[in-house]
Amino acid sequence: MGLCQNQFISYVRYLEDTIQQLQARVIELKDRLSKNSSNSSKPPNSDELKRKPKSLRKPSGKKPGSQRERTGKGLAQVYGPNVIVTYKPSICGKTLGN
Repeated sequence: MGLCQNQFISYVRYLEDTIQQLQARVIELKDRLSKNSSNSSKPPNSDELKRKPKSLRKPSGKKPGSQRERTGKGLAQVYGPNVIVTYKPSICGKTLGN
């Protein structure tokens, strides 16, 4: 290569400085990768798209919705009401669009 001793020493120092800068950058990037919305002030939409963990719950075998065994809590229908009120619209449904 033909470098004198002073040039070689300065080149080695330059390479050592570059290595230290790159090591600091790697640490910074690793820290940034390890952060998400649950352990930093980052918003949730900045999280990487990862699959959500599968539910550990086992299926019960029942259909969704209320079950047949459940008794209702609504009002019972009256056989002979005291008053019957008839509601009629004040505007025809056909004229609402025009």
